[in-house]
Amino acid sequence: MYLLGHFGIAYLTATISSRFTRENYSIPLVLVASVLPDIDFLFSPYLVHRGPTHSIITITIIFLPVYLYFRKGLPYYFALLSHLIGDYVTAYGLQLFWPVTEKWYRASHILRGMNQVGVEFGLFTLMLIHITYIRIYKKKN
Repeated sequence: MYLLGHFGIAYLTATISSRFTRENYSIPLVLVASVLPDIDFLFSPYLVHRGPTHSIITITIIFLPVYLYFRKGLPYYFALLSHLIGDYVTAYGLQLFWPVTEKWYRASHILRGMNQVGVEFGLFTLMLIHITYIRIYKKKN
C-alpha cells in the first residue's frame, strides 16, 4: 500500500477505536504511526521489507510497555496495525507472525486484483471529508 492509503486507513481505524476508548488522539501522530512499520527501509541490508517490523507480535510487544505506562494510546496502536492491513492486500504480503514463523501472508488474488490505487485514494478522500466535517461541526457548536 502507498502513503495515502496508509494515512486514510490509519485515520479511520484510530477514529473508530477512539469512539470505544474515549481517547483523544493527534492526527499527525496517527499519520506517523501509520507508516512507522516501514522504518525497515532504513535497515534494508539487515532487515527484509515487510518482515519483523510488519509483525503483529513485534508491534504488540513494543507497544505494550507504552500502553501499560501511560494507560492510553490505543488509537495509535490501531493506526500501527492498520499498516499491516494495508500491506496484507499487496501482492508481496508480510510476515504477520514473525518471529513465531517466517511465513508470508497475503490476501487472496481476488482482493489483490482490485484497483488498489483507487481504493487508497478513496480511503484518503474519506479521511479528508471526515476531518473537514468535524472541523465545520465543531465551529457550529
